[in-house]
Parts: sequence; structure tokens; C-alpha cells
Amino acid sequence: MNKKLVVVVGATGQQGGSVVRSLLQNENYTVRGLTRNLESESSRALIREGTSMVYADINNLDDLIQAFKSAYAIFGVTDFGAQIREHGPKAAAEAETQQGINIALAAAATPSLEHLVWSTIPSAWAISSGRMTVPHFESKAKVDDYIIRSHEELAKKTTFLWVGYYASNVLAPAMKPTCHATSGKDVWLSPVAARTELLSIGSPGANVGVFVHAILDLPHLTLPAKYVMAQVECTTLGAMMESYGSITGRPTQLICIGPAAFRELFPEWDAVAKMLEFWEVFGSRSFAKYGVEPLTAADLCLDIGSLVSTKQALKMIL
Repeated sequence: MNKKLVVVVGATGQQGGSVVRSLLQNENYTVRGLTRNLESESSRALIREGTSMVYADINNLDDLIQAFKSAYAIFGVTDFGAQIREHGPKAAAEAETQQGINIALAAAATPSLEHLVWSTIPSAWAISSGRMTVPHFESKAKVDDYIIRSHEELAKKTTFLWVGYYASNVLAPAMKPTCHATSGKDVWLSPVAARTELLSIGSPGANVGVFVHAILDLPHLTLPAKYVMAQVECTTLGAMMESYGSITGRPTQLICIGPAAFRELFPEWDAVAKMLEFWEVFGSRSFAKYGVEPLTAADLCLDIGSLVSTKQALKMIL
């Protein structure tokens, strides 16, 4: 039996690694993972599990064209976090968009390709009618528009995957509760209120691959140019803090200090402040696009109960 080759960009990351591990369980697929460091422990672990790992830099179009050869399907993802640490938010957003365009160009140049799954986020600027913008949302959404407007044939082969909020974000320096010496509580100084709604993927490392696996198995549903919402639940920041406290056994409280004070404390986390401000206003409506009705876990015949919930994901990392 000829196996279908799936090439996974960012194979050692949370999303890419999840896709690799899920597809390795299916004898119909063979997996080629892309990385810039073949000697890393993450790369070595994937090789031991049966992944063919190859070098590719997504900033280099020629690397991607070579790495995508003979692919039946491609999973494309970018890492804004890595970019912002190196370049700052504006340059990071521009770099991320170019990386996504490189993935699209290389995919379009792959004759064997039948399916591209592009991990993206909808535009806050479009949803808010220009009132709000989130750098790492806009940078990905621009790639969607590029594919749809500039590569009609590739668009027909593309599923656009919206991935919800990571439970693991609670470990980020500006988002992790810290001990308040006087009260003895673990306190998170938040730019927004506890009632802020968010659509959560729970554990991206466990759940993203399940969604992508289903997308590839059901092309009659997920093509052409369909959107999929990868989430396990709608929750709130306050509920996440309650779960945090119940897991750690320490009293935990979210204190809303407002966006301005948050930026004074954490100036390098402006993109996160903008993201949370957007979600505070739009909540569950923040994953949307005009004319789009995204497919859900139910549409893909996935059992939400079998996925890793937000609280379960927190238990895994705390």
C-alpha cells in the first residue's frame, strides 16, 4: 500500500509535534517533519518514533520547495513568539506573514499536493471594523487573504485552521500568577476582567493533531477553502484562574489592573495585552470571518470528551 506523505512544518513545536504524533498512529500516512535543528532532543525523539526529519528554514523558499517534494499534504504553521523575541512586534508580524507566504508559494509549487492545512487566526482588525488590531492575528490572516486572492488553485486545496487559546499560556512570564507576599495569594495582574471569554484548545500538544488528522481524513468536508475551529470549550480567564488554584492548592486571584498599567509592568507583552483586550470586547465572537461558517469538532465527528480539556491541560503542566 502506498502511504500518503504528510510534511509538517514546525514539527518540534506544540502544534506541529501534535500533528506528527497523531498521524504516526495511522498506517495510511508517512510523516516528514521540518526543523532547523536536526540534532535537538525533540528532533531525535521524533526520529525514534518514526518521523523522517529534514532540515528546512521557513525563511528560505528554496528550502521549503525541496522539503515539500512528493507531499500529499502539508501542515503549515508559524511561530510569532520566536519572531517577537528577536525582532519586536512590528518586524515580527512582517516576518511571520512572509513565512506564511513562503509556505504557500512552496505548496503551490508542489505538483503532488492535494491538501494544505494552514494554522491561522482571524483578523481582529476586520472583526472590529478597524477599531482594534492584534499583531499576530493580522500577520496570519494576511496569509489567508494571500492564498485566496493570489493562488486560486492552492486555495481549493487549503483548509484554514483556527486554533484556540493555549492553556499553557498560563506559564508565560506576564500571565503566570505570582505569590503576593502580604496576602499569601497567587495573583495574576491582568489587563482585562475575569469575565473575559475565550475559546480554548486546552492542550495544543494533545488536541491540534486530532483536528488535523480528521481534516486530512475528511477532505470531502474540509475542502475546498473551508475553515475549521479547533477548540474544546468556551471558558473565561476567571475560570482558568479558579482551575489554577484548585490544582495548585493555593488561593489564586485575578486582579484587573487595566491595559495601561499592564503595559507599564510588561512593555514587551503589548501584543498579549492587545489580544486580551480584543477578546474582552468580542469574546466567543472573536473567531469569525465574514461569509465563513467554520466547521467544528462535531462536524469532524470528534468526541470533545476524548480531547484534553483546559483544566486537564493545566493539570499536565502545573
